[in-house]
Amino acid sequence: MLIKCPECGKEISDQALACPNCGYPINAAAAAPSAAPSSDGDTVKLRIDPRVYGVLNPPMVIYINGIEVWRGSVGQVAELKLTGKTFITLKIHKIPVASKNGSFEGEIDPAFAKNYVLKPVRKTFNMLHFRPYPVETL
Repeated sequence: MLIKCPECGKEISDQALACPNCGYPINAAAAAPSAAPSSDGDTVKLRIDPRVYGVLNPPMVIYINGIEVWRGSVGQVAELKLTGKTFITLKIHKIPVASKNGSFEGEIDPAFAKNYVLKPVRKTFNMLHFRPYPVETL
């Protein structure tokens, strides 16, 4: 369902964690980690492999179905509530060399693992994906 952002007034999904236009938090409760899996989904933690960008820590945004669900930097751990296999898009900004503006795509499965380290890989000359590596803790 579409709702109006209380900050900028644009129409956005009621499932969005933050407004994609202004960043105002909309559904912060959905992003909060839970002690046990719920019918609303499982909390999954994601982090870019720190060896990829070193100390740069550029800004990063995560999208699900074109809706921004997390904003931070490459050095941070993103926590998302996922109900099943989910195709996500990462956009990493302000990196010196990247195809498609640092856009990476891939699938995360909370049934397989709850913590992932993501390593960007080149699928074709101009298409970048990420390879998720399950880990015990982040």
